[in-house]
Amino acid sequence: MEQIAPEDLKRILARYSSSVSRNALLRRLHAVFRWGVREGLIRCSPAEGLRYSQQPYSEPAFFLPEQVQRIFRFAETHPGLPEQGIGVYLTLGFFAGVRTAEILRADWEDLDLKGRTLRIPKPKGYLKGSRPRLIELEENTCAWFRYWKRHYEQQGFRCSGRMVSNARALTTWKKLYLEPEGISWGRLDHHNVMRHTYATMHVGAFRNAPETALNLGHSRSTELLERHYRGLVAQDVARPYWSILPCAQAARQSGGPTASGAWDF
Repeated sequence: MEQIAPEDLKRILARYSSSVSRNALLRRLHAVFRWGVREGLIRCSPAEGLRYSQQPYSEPAFFLPEQVQRIFRFAETHPGLPEQGIGVYLTLGFFAGVRTAEILRADWEDLDLKGRTLRIPKPKGYLKGSRPRLIELEENTCAWFRYWKRHYEQQGFRCSGRMVSNARALTTWKKLYLEPEGISWGRLDHHNVMRHTYATMHVGAFRNAPETALNLGHSRSTELLERHYRGLVAQDVARPYWSILPCAQAARQSGGPTASGAWDF
């Protein structure tokens, strides 16, 4: 420990382009060397003069209601194979805020449309002790689940077991139908865009951050939600998001489709 110089630590920290990763490592270095000083193993900490990176706030990428509506209209007209579960994948991500790894573990038996809940029995980190959680579903979310279930069954697919077969099917579907229309998940800032959109629109519409954080499975209340997940939208922008319905149902509620066939906000 005595042989380690501040310059050695700077070279190690310089390997990390992410300020989050760099700061996480620096916190550990400070803890180790302060322990060394406290135990009398070294006279002073070589990390003492090193400072944490200051990262300005950057709003997470999210889609607006009209963009999400376009995505679901494409899914209605180009649904893919029932066993791939493209529509259910989109519903889980955009309207339930479920993580990709959790989507791939989700079973139809976890969905309770009557009680308007979705159980996540094996959330991210469940092998390390993360608790199962229940997501409270909105009315339009249940409407989409019913729509996809009925559509799949009409195609001869039995809705039991896993809801989604694999993530690659969605990647292929997006490239075929969405990217030609200018809707792309290919950019780095669109990582986790479905979950970020859910968080942004849920808080924006209902103004209840603790409930949103609970649905997302954040153990430290709203801290992670506010820091990394939620964009800022006004309530009148976010509320129409939860009125996005399957086309036939939207037409019935609005008295008929608009000229473009889309739900008129």
